[in-house]
Amino acid sequence: SSQVEYKVTSENGLYTKIYRVTVQQSGGIIYVDPKATGRGNGSTWEDAFTNLEAALHKANEMPAEVSAEIWLSKDFKSPEGKRYELKRTLIFRGGFSGVETEADQRNKDNKSVFNHDIAFFSDTPIRGTLTFDGIEFAGNAYRKPIIEGIQWDSAADNNALAIENCKWTGEGEVNWKISARLAVLTVKNMEINARLIELPECDSIVVDNYKGSFSGRHGYGLGGCFINIGNNVKPAQKAVVKNCTGSLFINAKDISVSDNYKLTDNMLGSSGFSGFDRIVLDGIATRYWAYHDEDDLIILEPAPSASIRIKDSRIGRIKISAGGKNEILKLKSVDISYVHVGRISASDSVITERLHCRGVWP
Repeated sequence: SSQVEYKVTSENGLYTKIYRVTVQQSGGIIYVDPKATGRGNGSTWEDAFTNLEAALHKANEMPAEVSAEIWLSKDFKSPEGKRYELKRTLIFRGGFSGVETEADQRNKDNKSVFNHDIAFFSDTPIRGTLTFDGIEFAGNAYRKPIIEGIQWDSAADNNALAIENCKWTGEGEVNWKISARLAVLTVKNMEINARLIELPECDSIVVDNYKGSFSGRHGYGLGGCFINIGNNVKPAQKAVVKNCTGSLFINAKDISVSDNYKLTDNMLGSSGFSGFDRIVLDGIATRYWAYHDEDDLIILEPAPSASIRIKDSRIGRIKISAGGKNEILKLKSVDISYVHVGRISASDSVITERLHCRGVWP
């Protein structure tokens, strides 16, 4: 912020008054449209930059405390293999037709394209929330990292990644893993047909309306979306998952997975949930052929003294596993209510203090 002084004099010159006004710099929107023919300064759609490099250069010069958004027209396609430097967090919004003044005016089916093997990096640490909204990531068939080259300020407690209204095309494996652990990961309205997507370590997970791939052989670890998964990765504190299709693998202490499958076509593929003290599966469905090995499998790998609750669901197979450990895993409770399930099994080393089953059908 800065203070500006105005001196106002009456028309007859007899009276003068001084006004001091504090001007607070607001966030900026920078426009990118490869078809723009104006002044090319990024200030409006008419005067938009025609490439992302120029927009990022302008955004990187803005103070970190000022919010920055880059709005990309639906005609934008990045060159293949392009690397872009970030000196701050910001919001990438795509899919605009080039006349909108509000983000909600977009047709959400339109996307701006980040082409094959795009990557973002930073030579200095950044902090805050990095957001991708309305972007199609095309290709990336070789599992090259998209944002691994970004350094995050480890002293900040608000580092976050948000992926909203985005999609992936291509059959490769998508790598969003990074070197730092984030405070929050948010995935909303995301569609992906890649074989596998890896998302970073984090303390809080929100997944809403993920439309993803199914595990290729109806087996654990053969496809889908992996969040906070890896050797020696600490569980997130909380994960909330809603309205999802495809295979999900999540490591968190408190997990809630919900969707009223009777009202939607959403269907989980073979999925795994691990590291939890508490999990609730409420109103979910998997692909289901009762008593068949092809049924999609939900694998639960709880922490000691965990509570498991499954209700109002239709699941091919459920397996409660000790995660390959030889010692006894004692659970606090297992509560299964009004569930159609082809098969329920548990490792020999898993026991529970309390088991409650009501309305469980094959």
